[in-house]
Parts: sequence; C-alpha cells; structure tokens
Amino acid sequence: MNYPIDYDTHYIFGKYLASIMTYNNGCIEIEIEDKGIEYKNRFHLYSLAQALKKVRQDIRYLENIKD
Repeated sequence: MNYPIDYDTHYIFGKYLASIMTYNNGCIEIEIEDKGIEYKNRFHLYSLAQALKKVRQDIRYLENIKD
C-alpha cells in the first residue's frame, strides 16, 4: 500500500504553485491548479530534480497551447 511520507510546495517558473507529494515507494506526485493551468502527474523512479524538469517542459507546452 502506498502512502504519502512527505508533502512540499514549489513554484514553477516563479508563478505556478505546485504541490509535491512523495510516497513510501519512491513515487513523486506533482499537481498544479493555478492561474488556469491544471496539471497532475505521478513519476516513478525519478529524482525530484528530474520530475521538476519534466514538469517545466510540460508546463511550457501547456502555456503554448493556451495562448
């Protein structure tokens, strides 16, 4: 059974507030619901730095679609 062991927040590009949940199996879940952007993804076998890099790429894509 997976259960959260850590919760944190982080700003993406200094404007989108991301909720970061770390689970006991090493999974990282990042969720953003801020300023018109809705994003949620769960990363398996990623470090936090790798997961945040992927989130930044995804947010850039979503910003371009939104314009």
